[in-house]
Amino acid sequence: MRIVQCQPSQNLKEIEDLKEAALKDANAFDKNDKEDNYTDFEYFLLGKIKEKTVATAAYRKPKGDVAKNLNLKEKTAELKNMHIHPNHQRKGYGTKLLEKIENKARKENFSKIALRTTNIQEKAHKFYQSNGYTEIKRIDPDYKNINYNLVFFNKKLKTL
Repeated sequence: MRIVQCQPSQNLKEIEDLKEAALKDANAFDKNDKEDNYTDFEYFLLGKIKEKTVATAAYRKPKGDVAKNLNLKEKTAELKNMHIHPNHQRKGYGTKLLEKIENKARKENFSKIALRTTNIQEKAHKFYQSNGYTEIKRIDPDYKNINYNLVFFNKKLKTL
């Protein structure tokens, strides 16, 4: 897999298609989730095999649910859009993207990375925990017509 940095607006359709496929595979797709607007990412990566996007990962300064629900005192990056196409999972692509994200965040002087997922995405929980992330909070988001809880993780970044 080749990793390339991009502007999400230039690859929006393939990013959205990949996100939908990955979340549907995890039974976690919510067409009403508008947490991402793709204009505020500081660093966005695509994982490509040939010219097909099979993985994405990004970070931004915390906004939305992460900013609202976590008491962030340290300089924290919010991990976003960590999606691997179902046909390409369990091949190490997620770990490679996560390492690149963490290294870039470290270089930009972030001391932590935080993220939001849902209680439905248990494979994601195991992935994050195996990469040094700790679950720090679960909440009922009080959104209409949603029957899942939000789960927050974070990781302290070691200095280089």
